[in-house]
Amino acid sequence: MVLLKVKVVLLAVVFFLSSMFFIDADKNPDRTQSCLPGIQYYAEANYKKALLYLRGCTRDPGFIDYLKCRSYYEINNFSSVTLFNHSAVHDPFLDNMKRIYIARAYLELGDPTNAIQTADSISSKNIYINIFKNKILGDAYFRNEEFKNAAVHYSAVLQKTGYWKSHQIRLPFMEKNVSEKLFLNLFRCYSILEDRNNSLNTFYRYFDHVRTQRSRKSVLLKIHNMINTNFSDISHRILFQFAQSLFYFGKKDISEKYFSFIAGRDEKDTFKLKAYYFLALVHKNDDMLFIKYTDEILRIFERSDTALFYYARAHYHAGRIDEAKKYYDQLINSSNDPNIIKKCYYDLVSYYRSHKEYEEYVSKFYEMFKTDITASKLFFNTALRKLNNGYIDDAIRMLSILKGNRFFYCQSLYFLGKIHYEQGRFEEAYNLFFDLISKDPTDYYLVNTLDYFRILKNDKIITTLIKRAETFSSDELKYDMLRYLILGKNKYKENVFKLIGKKRNIKHLVFGKDVISLKRDRLLKRYLFFRRNGLYDEAHLIYKELYRKYDKKLDLYYSLLAYSVKNDLLSDSLKFRMNILYKLKLMPYLICFDDEYLRYYYPDHFRNIIEKPANKKKYSVEPMLLYSLIRAESLFDKRALSPAKAYGLFQIIEPTAKVVIKNARIKTDDTLYNVKINIRLGMILLHSLLKRYDNNPVFALSAYNAGRGRIKKWRENTTFNEKYPEAFIELIPFQETRDYIKKILAFQYFYLKLK
Repeated sequence: MVLLKVKVVLLAVVFFLSSMFFIDADKNPDRTQSCLPGIQYYAEANYKKALLYLRGCTRDPGFIDYLKCRSYYEINNFSSVTLFNHSAVHDPFLDNMKRIYIARAYLELGDPTNAIQTADSISSKNIYINIFKNKILGDAYFRNEEFKNAAVHYSAVLQKTGYWKSHQIRLPFMEKNVSEKLFLNLFRCYSILEDRNNSLNTFYRYFDHVRTQRSRKSVLLKIHNMINTNFSDISHRILFQFAQSLFYFGKKDISEKYFSFIAGRDEKDTFKLKAYYFLALVHKNDDMLFIKYTDEILRIFERSDTALFYYARAHYHAGRIDEAKKYYDQLINSSNDPNIIKKCYYDLVSYYRSHKEYEEYVSKFYEMFKTDITASKLFFNTALRKLNNGYIDDAIRMLSILKGNRFFYCQSLYFLGKIHYEQGRFEEAYNLFFDLISKDPTDYYLVNTLDYFRILKNDKIITTLIKRAETFSSDELKYDMLRYLILGKNKYKENVFKLIGKKRNIKHLVFGKDVISLKRDRLLKRYLFFRRNGLYDEAHLIYKELYRKYDKKLDLYYSLLAYSVKNDLLSDSLKFRMNILYKLKLMPYLICFDDEYLRYYYPDHFRNIIEKPANKKKYSVEPMLLYSLIRAESLFDKRALSPAKAYGLFQIIEPTAKVVIKNARIKTDDTLYNVKINIRLGMILLHSLLKRYDNNPVFALSAYNAGRGRIKKWRENTTFNEKYPEAFIELIPFQETRDYIKKILAFQYFYLKLK
């Protein structure tokens, strides 16, 4: 009985305490729950709002401390960052990352001594953490004017990474408005680096980078002020590059000193020859000096082919075309050096671009160098200009010559097929299109060709196709794909999936079914943890280490795909499916997939935002084009960030965003990582471009990728033929923009097919 009373009392106490806990929980929501919005804001890079929710969090204090530390750093509150120095983070990777930000904060506050102490406390086997550590130590020692120590750590950075291609790691000479004192100190550091490792030509790398910076002209002049009295120890290659840049920036009088120094040496090398060539260009308006320097080229270098070429080129750039052409023709007929002959043709083609002789020189150039991409590109572009301007017979003749060209065979087959179709020669068009589709063309020409197949299908052509298809080996995946694609026969479809299934049972994985369990891997689990909590930058560092670790990349992709599907990570699942297809060389066959499977590769994420009725009325942009643009720009990754600082789904840069927000009168404090804001700005921007260019997607996408100024120039120089819009795309000078437009229009085909 006593025992029963004790039990009742205990139950009453437990009930009372529990009720008090829940009542208190109602009045004061659980702090763990309040962390979730903070983590979400952190993932969206809205660090000010993240701090509001993270300050009172008590769950997993080490993880929350890291988030707060990084957030304070991002909003430039460096003094608050340094206060985290003694707080522990249980995850060693996050602990080291926290120390990196603390050390950076000390550097920003002008306290290199504490930065060195903090960076020295970092202990990790992760290659990327060690790169950041050495970078911080190098900067800190440099600011303390301990140049030997700085050089040691800078050298470690240079040896461990493609430093000059990385936008994340910067040495002090990347800073704007660099002082004379800092430059002098940098030269001391360079000399130590050169002594430590002669293969690292640090000064040349620095100089090469400077040429890409906005302030490069002033930087070059600062360098000149320091070395103008003592440059005898600098290598002639570097000195020549430096003088050449000064020349191109209009400082010809300064560059002359350097060229004269190089020309005065005893050695007869290429730099000496080129120095005389530039000296002639410096004085191209002074007949006496021009003749003096060009004659020196022929005299010193004994009229070699190289000397004759630079002699001719000097006359070419000085506007003395007749003299230049005489030597160019001589070299073309007599030289044994193919590179010199190519350069001669290139100069002649550039000069005669608006003359009758242009096509003649282009044809000769291509006839002599059919395997050269420059010659092939010039010949192909000439054929397209003929097509745009209505010279159809000439275009057919030139495109027929290009049918065997390895660089432009897809394009030439497509344009020839389209011309024959437009002129009513359907069987010839069909044969060309079939040859094209059997050569695994790019997505853009493949999907364009499919439309013509649908138009051209009649009894005669289908009979011909079946006979041709039967000649192929029945056990080849490629031709089963083609048969299914063109004829739509279910028996070929079964063969296709049967053959795919033989490769590691990838059928379900590639087509979206989650059948693989995650491997037990510490790095993999850490990557998954960071992705789940929105720590995208940290996850990216771990992913790079995973990529280095796994010899069999498919194993890594399989595991990450399975995880992404389970956790509904949209962009990740798409990314790893694409990686699997590329690795297995199945990308050309994506067109063969049923709609059910295609949706995994062409998803319509964020549909509730993009296809809102209000958006349709206000912006009137075809949703399928928007999906295609997002897929090309960011692969539906809302946290995508380019090296040019373009953010989010539509990859919008901040200056553009400010203009759009101002013009559209949008009131927002959210960052460009906010999905709703990013989509809204992207839609407004694309709508304005389409409206500006009369709903021409080629012009609008060109402007979106390369800017309005460039598309204006391209339109002035290139005729747009509405029958052949593909010709305008191929004549765009930028390879990146050409590929960008073709990729988006190919994606649009799939989205319209799935609509």
